[in-house]
Amino acid sequence: MTESLRAMVTGASSGIGAVYARALRKRGERLILVARRAERLSDRAADLGGEEWAVAMPLDLAEPEGVRRLEAEVAARGFAVDLLVNNAGLGHTAPFEDQPLEVLRAMIDVNVRAVV
Repeated sequence: MTESLRAMVTGASSGIGAVYARALRKRGERLILVARRAERLSDRAADLGGEEWAVAMPLDLAEPEGVRRLEAEVAARGFAVDLLVNNAGLGHTAPFEDQPLEVLRAMIDVNVRAVV
């Protein structure tokens, strides 16, 4: 199977990621959209031209296997990523000592591990 080149945008369901996705689609890019919120992500993909132009891949990059699942799904569809907007991120506003360990781990997983 011939690989289909795509631009991937993480955190694409809203905010800066959604703006990047619209701008890339406007310049003719075929997209892979990644975010946690499946319904919002599917709506975004539909708004950007549907499966031919924008494929939604809902998953949580904070999950230990999130990045591996994304990699497997991209390969299974025969896509090759030639541009990455690594926009997914988490941030919580509370004193460090008051944040549960699982919240801190999720931030590290998305903001550091998934990026690398």
